[in-house]
Amino acid sequence: MTHIPEPSEKLIRLSDVLTHYIPISKSNWYRGVEQGKFPKPIKFGPRISFYRLSEIKALVEAFDEGKADAT
Repeated sequence: MTHIPEPSEKLIRLSDVLTHYIPISKSNWYRGVEQGKFPKPIKFGPRISFYRLSEIKALVEAFDEGKADAT
């Protein structure tokens, strides 16, 4: 049986995260992931990663409320 993600579990690529939600460089993004500031990707292979849209939206809300730092 295949698990179909709920709309809040939609997965997006890093390019979409950086283009539509958090406009920073890839190197800053990866640094933030390493430091635990940003969510870790879901790996589907050695070169395929996705992020949960719900986690990205929560991060954007934290930025808006001043609870998170983009650098």
